Amino acid sequence: MLKKLSIILLSIFFGGALSFFVWQEDYYFYVLGFLVISNLLLVWPLAKRMRFLAIPFFLSIGSLNLLYLIDGIRERAFFVASA
Repeated sequence: MLKKLSIILLSIFFGGALSFFVWQEDYYFYVLGFLVISNLLLVWPLAKRMRFLAIPFFLSIGSLNLLYLIDGIRERAFFVASA
């Protein structure tokens, strides 16, 4: 049960960081650092292997960089809400 709770908590952190980046684009490296550190601190106890950290790490970087390609704040917010 606690493993499922931590996965939901990770999803909320991820969505919150992306939605924060939608409104505050100047904090790119802070948001990226938060996502990387949260992956290391929260995913590591769940995965227990280094190779399982690659997927959340590259998903964090890729989705954050993908937001630069979307024009308009409303479209970005819709993208974050649908993901």
